[in-house]
Formats: sequence, structure tokens, C-alpha cells
Amino acid sequence: MAAIRRDVLKSGKVRYRVRVRVAGRYRSASRPNKAEARRWADQTEREFCLNRLSPLGQSEIVTVGELLTRYERQQLRYKKPHTQAQQRQQLEWWRQYLGADLPLVQVTAPRISAAKEELLPRSPKTINRYLAALSHVFTKAVKEWRCSELNPALAVERLPEGQGRTRWLRADERKRLLAACEASSNGALSVVVVVALSTGARKEEIRRMRWDKLDLWRTMQVDGRPVQVGRYFLEETKTDEARALIFYGEALALLRRLHRERRPGAGWCFPSEREPHKPIDFRYAWEQALEAADVADFCFHDLRHSAASYLGEQGASLAQIGAILGHKNPATTKKYTHFTNSGMEHLVARMNGAIFRNCTQGV
Repeated sequence: MAAIRRDVLKSGKVRYRVRVRVAGRYRSASRPNKAEARRWADQTEREFCLNRLSPLGQSEIVTVGELLTRYERQQLRYKKPHTQAQQRQQLEWWRQYLGADLPLVQVTAPRISAAKEELLPRSPKTINRYLAALSHVFTKAVKEWRCSELNPALAVERLPEGQGRTRWLRADERKRLLAACEASSNGALSVVVVVALSTGARKEEIRRMRWDKLDLWRTMQVDGRPVQVGRYFLEETKTDEARALIFYGEALALLRRLHRERRPGAGWCFPSEREPHKPIDFRYAWEQALEAADVADFCFHDLRHSAASYLGEQGASLAQIGAILGHKNPATTKKYTHFTNSGMEHLVARMNGAIFRNCTQGV
């Protein structure tokens, strides 16, 4: 039960001291008026009572809105800004669909499964991300917060996502696109595209490159001879695993030229022309270059797919492609299997020649 006492401070101000005691546990606070003191006491008593209930009992009282708000406050704030914005939108959709006042015990697998139709015409991959976001909320509710007995989202089957896009530039398209980028009014666009094609880096990884982290004068041994290369160490990536971008040949030459022409005190490798303290925004110039080069059904991320295809054509294994692109899950790299099959033909031919040598001598 709660006890509220009125205190008058030396300054003449009035404060209300409130103390709540439930089953041997107590908590106290000071509030400027009696109404706020009463609200605080009611909320604290409710929390004490919830802590005494079993997960099933709490799931009958805790609502969807309360659970999502707690997750946003305690978990979402520690994720990357892009992930925060994306998941905040997903959780708000669940709040609207399920109803903020719905008790957790009434959130069932059939109710969540029906949401898959409501999420159309979003892609299967996007729908699965909505389900994953809700599932993680309930996982925290079950394992850590103990306000739900089970995770109903685990019983909902995910949709098949397929292999995803594997669009890449053909040789003629690459030639036209590079020429269009070189002719663009955006002076940095051609360098950005060459860097993307030669390293397989993501768009944001390139946009946020800084001169103080870029080494353009490194020497390494290749086939017994010294070769000039550049190196940029990515500490923060989409997969939270650091990796290095290696620059060689055309990309290295363009970056060195850009370094010589940079403004004094420049921080970004690719700064905005209008706002140099911000990284470049080349969306409009990129769309214009695609149109001028007559390259259809192509987005900037497809340059990353193109780099993977070029690596495969040069004999790189799937493991090597995954390491260069920074794939955390080997399954992500499997979409490029058809680019690495040329090396397999040689292995299969050697294997067959070894085990069937005697059988084919008379043919």
C-alpha cells in the first residue's frame, strides 16, 4: 500500500513524499503535487504486483503497446541508426495491427500468421523481417522480462525468399556506364563507381570514407614483385565485422588524384559539393548516368554483385568472394555459384582422368 506525506521545504515549496510497500518490498519518491504522487504510487504498486505473478499471469495484464514501448526503450536504442529506423517502423505496424491495448496472452500464432496477408504486396523477404522483429520482442519477453509464457511468432512459418537479385554489368554495359559517369556533372561519381566495381564495397561504406583512415601508398609483393596498393579499414560494417578495402590499378590512381585535388582540411573522401561537412549524395547524378548509358533494371547495389561476378570469373572461390565482400553468412555468397563453375570443370576433368584412365584407353 502507498503512504503520501506533505512536506514544506525551507524555501517554502511544497513536496509530496510517497512511499510504496508491497510484500516486504518498498520504494519511495518525491513529487511536486499530490496527483503526480498518486500516479507514481499506482504505477509502482502495479510493477510490484506484476513481479509477483507468473509469466502466464503477467501476459494477461501486460499489453502489446507496453511490451513494444519497453523494447524500444531498452533494446532498440542500442542498435545502428538505420536499423533503429527500420525496426521502429516495423514495430509501429505491429502496434497498429495487433492493437496497443491487446493483452499478450491474446497474441496467438494464427493472429500473427494472418498478418502475412495484411503485409502484402511487400516482398517475402520484407514480410519475414517484420515477423523476425516481432519474434525478437517476444523472445525478450519470455527469456529476460518474464512477462510472457511463450513466443507465438516462432510457430509462424516464414515465406520462401528465393535467391534474390544477381544483376551484374555486362562488358558493353560497363563500358557505357563508366563513360556516362565520366561525363557526369558530378566530378566524384566516376571515382565512386570505379571503387564500387573494384572492391565490391557497399554504397554507405564508400560515401563515408575518410582521408585520415585511407592509406594510398602501401607496397605488397605480388608474384615476387612489388606492387602499389591502397587500403581502407572499415571498422563499422553492416554485419558488424571489420574488413579492409584494397585499391589497385584504376581505383588507386583515381583516389590518388582525388587526394591531390582535395580541399584543405577535408575530412570526407567524397564530400557534398554544397555542404562539404557532409558526405556526397549522388543519387540524381547516378540516375542520370544510368539513363545516358541505357542501362536498365540496375541499382547501385548491383555494382557489388558485378564485383562478385568478376571475382568469380577470375577464379576466386566462394569463400574468397565472401571474405572480400564481407559476407557474414556463407549462404549469402552461394548466389554467385554459377560464376565459379569454370574452375570446377578443370577439377572434375582431372578427377575423371585419374579414376577412369584405364577404362578409357580402349575408346
